[in-house]
Amino acid sequence: MKSQIIEQLGQADILLPSLVAEGLAANDRIKVRMSALQAAVHHAREPDRPATDLHVECHAAGIAPAALATLIGGAHLAGDGRIATGDVKAVPAGKYAKAALEKLGAWTAAESKFAMADSVRAALTLVARGETILGIVYATDAAVESGVRIVGTFPADSHPAIVYPVAATTTAKADTFGYLAFLRSTVAKTIFEKYGFKFLVSPIS
Repeated sequence: MKSQIIEQLGQADILLPSLVAEGLAANDRIKVRMSALQAAVHHAREPDRPATDLHVECHAAGIAPAALATLIGGAHLAGDGRIATGDVKAVPAGKYAKAALEKLGAWTAAESKFAMADSVRAALTLVARGETILGIVYATDAAVESGVRIVGTFPADSHPAIVYPVAATTTAKADTFGYLAFLRSTVAKTIFEKYGFKFLVSPIS
């Protein structure tokens, strides 16, 4: 009956096996992420109990288990405390934080707890000083601040990709191009990776 209705609507293509398989796979990934959120809540409420292991479910759904395991194991309740991040309307880190929480279905519950800062480093300082109990910042910033520790990371596909492009303007001076070449060198790649950044292009020197 369902297939007949679909054909009558002129949408028979959605019954193609490949599309059906893609839909089922997407459904499996959603189920695993919802299970991860529930497991994180339970672990935050009872941190002394072992965290739920979703490795089998992750592998079955084609999801790398490490990020979700970190999310669950590092879950904490903010309680009456505040969560620092960049202004979600103006600061890129804040925008990424909101996007990730919305994707994971947690923005509504967390929104009222946010302490908005005018930069990601200012948000990091709030956590380091103990003025907020948690913060959402870039992992690369947190890694160089001795006053904080990383308790979890968002899944990479829960927010837009964080990429830093670089290019010369039409009015750039001649030595600009030498600097751009350096940024694509093996030396630059080593420096970037030392501080937690991923180098997205192949070095040219």
